[in-house]
Amino acid sequence: YRRAFARFKLGQTDEAEEDARMVLEREPKDSAALKLMRNIQQEREQILQSQKKRFAGMFAPPPDHVQEPPVEPPEVDFDDIPDVVLEEDEEIYLNDTPWYWRMLGY
Repeated sequence: YRRAFARFKLGQTDEAEEDARMVLEREPKDSAALKLMRNIQQEREQILQSQKKRFAGMFAPPPDHVQEPPVEPPEVDFDDIPDVVLEEDEEIYLNDTPWYWRMLGY
């Protein structure tokens, strides 16, 4: 019983319960062991309730959360975009470098 009580006070409820059960197997009417078992069960219930309260909204969205519908991209009229026409020997330069040199890393 003393080891069970010490473990209970140290917060080792599983081990305390195991020891208290061993005491109750030998002496089922031991009032101190019965009281300790009740205390262990109450401690576990309190821990369970505090955990439920602490983790209640962890995985659920908040109640005022409303998912907005996705935004559609605007329609683009490609007829309004002017065509770029290059002459045969004309190249496109970006910062005085041909565009294909930039692609190759030059």
